[in-house]
Amino acid sequence: MRSVLGRPKISRKVRIFPNPDRSGLPEILQQYIARASIPDLALSVPIRIAWKNTALKFKPVANWSPVNFEQINFLAEPVRLIHMWFQLWGLIPKEGMDSYLGGKGRMLVRLLKHFKMSDVTGPKMDQPELVTLLAETMLIPAYRVQQYMQWKIIDRQTIEGTITHRGISASGIFLFQ
Repeated sequence: MRSVLGRPKISRKVRIFPNPDRSGLPEILQQYIARASIPDLALSVPIRIAWKNTALKFKPVANWSPVNFEQINFLAEPVRLIHMWFQLWGLIPKEGMDSYLGGKGRMLVRLLKHFKMSDVTGPKMDQPELVTLLAETMLIPAYRVQQYMQWKIIDRQTIEGTITHRGISASGIFLFQ
């Protein structure tokens, strides 16, 4: 994954909060937090991540395309904002906004900053955006202890995480080896 996404640069210009109480988390998740190479800065609010020199497939059968991302996440209410920019055929500027804000998911894509190519909203985007936010709990540690997160132990190496926000829930299985 790191070779595809590149290495994130986590902003160091953020306000730091004390480490939250992690005692209620499953032991395997506490161990992961202790061993993770993500700095405690990822416990801050908001968090900014710059993904440079990354690649993305826009369709399952497409080639990888170079893309840059600027990501901002907020914790009190789960918010995820991603601005991406890339070039169509390596020449024409194209940008997108992938977001989960106020319980609503959205994917907006524009050509030359002004021409809307795609704008997908509604229930078909709300839950997928929320499940993406759930997946990012491994990158942004403070999400794991928020009141909208629930963790259930499945076995010694596996937990299930569920995020619930504004009547929408998304779950995922996390395997730690």
